[in-house]
Amino acid sequence: MINVSLFIPDLAQIKRRRKPVRVVGIDLGTTNSSIVEIIWSPESPGSLQTTCAPVEQKLPGNGSEGHAGILVPSEIALLEGEVYVGQGARMLREQSLHNGLARNKHFFYECKNDIGIRKTYVARGAAFQALCLQLFGQGVMRPVCYDSIFLCVDSGTLELVPVGAGLPFPADGSPQRLNALAVPKTVLSGFLELKVELVAGSEKRSLYRALWCIPGPVSKGDPLYVEYCLNENQVLDISLVLEGSQEKFSAIIGSPLTSTVNPQARMVKILELEEDIRTGAVTGERVPEAMLEIGKHYSELGYKERAVHTLKQALKVKGGPDADILNRLGMYYEDMGDHERAEKFYCEAMSATTGPAPAFNLALYRWKRKLYDQADATIDATIAKSRQAPNFVLKALIASAQGDAQACTHNLQEAFLLFKPVHELSDWELGWYVTAADKSPDSSCAAAARAEREKRQSDNGDDFPESMLPVFRSALACTLDTTL
Repeated sequence: MINVSLFIPDLAQIKRRRKPVRVVGIDLGTTNSSIVEIIWSPESPGSLQTTCAPVEQKLPGNGSEGHAGILVPSEIALLEGEVYVGQGARMLREQSLHNGLARNKHFFYECKNDIGIRKTYVARGAAFQALCLQLFGQGVMRPVCYDSIFLCVDSGTLELVPVGAGLPFPADGSPQRLNALAVPKTVLSGFLELKVELVAGSEKRSLYRALWCIPGPVSKGDPLYVEYCLNENQVLDISLVLEGSQEKFSAIIGSPLTSTVNPQARMVKILELEEDIRTGAVTGERVPEAMLEIGKHYSELGYKERAVHTLKQALKVKGGPDADILNRLGMYYEDMGDHERAEKFYCEAMSATTGPAPAFNLALYRWKRKLYDQADATIDATIAKSRQAPNFVLKALIASAQGDAQACTHNLQEAFLLFKPVHELSDWELGWYVTAADKSPDSSCAAAARAEREKRQSDNGDDFPESMLPVFRSALACTLDTTL
């Protein structure tokens, strides 16, 4: 028996019921599925009866007895006109090299990480959610945004919804208004083509792109504002408005965090790599490298937990620490808002290499969390390993946050001495150059960097190469999130 009081939502009151309530929670997991039944009775209103229901599963072989278990492998197999679901399908898959069965032809499955040691958590959670809806009229669990959502601007990004924010966002469901943007260019006649682009996560994966054509005349610096709301069904309603006019851009985007650029191609690549590992086409040291690539693809698709699981498996295959894998784990846990594990894996990555990347990422992470003293100590350790220009830009940002204008200026000067010409910079270095230029009084530096970035976007097949992004009303408000 479980005490009902553990699951009463805040400020909720139980509804009057004369009959028992029976709810069933089902976890259709990628690796395993399960069913949980909960019964509440008005005769014992303070307790619950919970049961993990065993499921009968047919096994292959003449005369084989069935298998009953509370965990059902999420697998299906087809053999000689028979359909096997669960344990029987898994047995056939494990024998596939000997019986000539092929994936996606005779058997079907997709790997996913186990959720904790007790693998019925999701089914139990679904059942408790359903019970609370019946008893209290509201759920015990509140949906959250699992990744940050940003609007792209000329000098970086503007965060709209932070990672971990409860849905709806804002909490009352009304639109959030940000008066932070402005028109980037004066157009007297014709149209100003303004690009509206949304990205997510630290890797800034693309979620949405569209073009807003604003008729002239319109002047550089004219104020724009953005209004948006992400509801509990993960539908984003966003508008950009030119103040003092009727000009408005609006879009409604369903499940923006699951909308990615060409996701099918990434899933095909994941399946190909997994099949290469399974069949032995990839062997030896190439196996953890392939698993690292799989993890990157999962992360790009927004499947952070799958990415983490894959990289942990890669570490097991590797048989020891690997700085690149550990660094990636730190990044993914950062994206998931797990501060303790992010710090842990960044530090382990630092111990596994003499290179500067993990230390830089840890310093950047601590700066974003406003742990300025720790961030400063970490970036000093990074600079001791490598005097790269972005390291000094980050140190300047830390000094600025600490109120040390002199140290900020000094480190920006050091950075500009170390930067190569803009056309020779990598995309990552160019992003940090723009950040430094935005804090520099020399506007020509920023202009040159933006021109180079626009050229690269055009060369890379940008959907709207001639369009422009909105700008911040104050360039100093920009914070560009760039991670190694």
